[in-house]
Amino acid sequence: MENISKFIIFRLNHQEYGMDMNQISSIEKFQEISKVPHTLDFVKGVINLRGEVIGIIDLKERLGMGTTDYTNQSNLLIANLDQTKVGLLVDVATDVIDINDNVIETLSGVFVENAYRENPMKVAKLQDERMVIILGLENILNHDERIKLQDLTNV
Repeated sequence: MENISKFIIFRLNHQEYGMDMNQISSIEKFQEISKVPHTLDFVKGVINLRGEVIGIIDLKERLGMGTTDYTNQSNLLIANLDQTKVGLLVDVATDVIDINDNVIETLSGVFVENAYRENPMKVAKLQDERMVIILGLENILNHDERIKLQDLTNV
């Protein structure tokens, strides 16, 4: 039986990435971030989104891909992290598409650092030789980082 899931597609440095829509509660335009001292380097600060304090992660910086230049196209993917929401800063969110499980493969071996072997990243091979790297929150933050981010937003 085929299993099809919806994925939000976004760009980081002109490369397409996807995240399961079940992990995303909303897609927001970039807004000013209030910096918080003494946080992890990739945590840019917090925003007030409809009365809720949300920690913001520069996804490029977290993944070792440089830092995001804030533009009028920048988006925040608001993700559900345990009992907390977190904003993932991306260059631009471009689409929501259906992806069939049978076109998704696990990246392993030489492609994946030891830290990600328990929750390896995946790649979706779409039509026209298009490939989308599939990320999940488990690929972005380890347990200790999740706790620190939750502490930051529990005010």
